Amino acid sequence: MTQRSTSKNPVRPLALLLSFYLLSVAGVAQITPGAGNILYVDIAKKDVPSHSPTGDSWDNAIPELADALKWAGEEWGTDGAGASWDAGNPLKIYVAKGTYLPLYKAAEINRNNEETTDRDKAFVLVPETQLYGGFDPENNVVSPEDERILPGGAIEAVRVEAGGQEEIQLYPNPALKKATVVLPGNRTGYVQVSNLLGRGLTTAVVTGSAALDVSAWLPGVYMVQVLEEGKVTVKKLVVE
Repeated sequence: MTQRSTSKNPVRPLALLLSFYLLSVAGVAQITPGAGNILYVDIAKKDVPSHSPTGDSWDNAIPELADALKWAGEEWGTDGAGASWDAGNPLKIYVAKGTYLPLYKAAEINRNNEETTDRDKAFVLVPETQLYGGFDPENNVVSPEDERILPGGAIEAVRVEAGGQEEIQLYPNPALKKATVVLPGNRTGYVQVSNLLGRGLTTAVVTGSAALDVSAWLPGVYMVQVLEEGKVTVKKLVVE
């Protein structure tokens, strides 16, 4: 009497699993900036069948701003060494009209060593990255030269500077007790400081220069935003 083997061949399931993995990877669009180092974001592309969100054109726009910023942050890393952009050739993100919500938390643990929650989701800006809004691709408003949807007082562009010789000065950096913000030419700007979770710590209207008292802040990295004439410069401040 011949006994039939009931053992299963492990090779076939492994091959099927590998095939499924390769198909899955092939179906994921790789984000790549288009000409001019521009990424395109358009919430109208969300849930569009067969859409390829590579971000290199309005047709291939990334639906969520949060995903574009997350990709940029991963590319930049800790020092920008692996990024394809820098101060002389910044990454530009063009954002079409619509409502965009933060999807990711800036950190899993806050500075009080507490686990963060969904309420801590925030947009995290990336060094040497500029954000432009007010585009409307459906009505052929597709470049900064077009008449964009920018209500009075709206921010036309956001730039995050990694450091070096910038126009707006912030020193000393790192800071221990005080840090000074200088707007050359005695200009006036609105200054807001927030932590990496997006929570505001202080705001002020500054003309020329102002000192920030950081003596009570926890050691770490903070974002100093200066709004002037419809544009925002964001600088990182390290508090020791």
